[in-house]
Amino acid sequence: MSQQEKDALFRIAFDLLDDDKNVWTVKRKSIIWTTKKSYGTVYRSDIEFQCTPSTLFEKLLNCDKKTPMILDTCTLGSIDSQTDLIRVITAPSGCGLIKSKEFVNLRSWKQDGDSFLIVAKSLNVENISVKNNIMLWLIKPGKSPCTCVLQFMMCLEFNVMIAHFNIPYTFFKTYTKHMKQSILK
Repeated sequence: MSQQEKDALFRIAFDLLDDDKNVWTVKRKSIIWTTKKSYGTVYRSDIEFQCTPSTLFEKLLNCDKKTPMILDTCTLGSIDSQTDLIRVITAPSGCGLIKSKEFVNLRSWKQDGDSFLIVAKSLNVENISVKNNIMLWLIKPGKSPCTCVLQFMMCLEFNVMIAHFNIPYTFFKTYTKHMKQSILK
């Protein structure tokens, strides 16, 4: 990954984090917000954890964690001290509407005081084609000691839409639920 590509990925992240530039809409009376961008719909959820920001950061970078949504994940290699390539295989979900998918993600991170920012973009590689799959995790200190807030965002596109069933929303909601339940175990 060139420095220009890395900078472009962080520009997207900082654009999404700038609430003055985004109009977030609450989706279906839940804790999920959405905003439209030129590259797709972005889903966002804020989750509070009972741990320090650095603990959560380490857990998120640990690629060996499996959840009900993640069948397998591994680090393919490091590019530099703050950038790596990871492979993720997701579990089928949505009552069989969403098949298992494989992603190769380029992931980079930065630290600013007690806050951490992780951004990832799925790459098109041999036999794996994706469209506009961008993820962002902003970890900030919580309101009380030993707590933190994870602001998780994902822009994902699926090739299929079924009337009255929003597959990206359902995938994001399920992924967020399982992330909260299993990340600190």
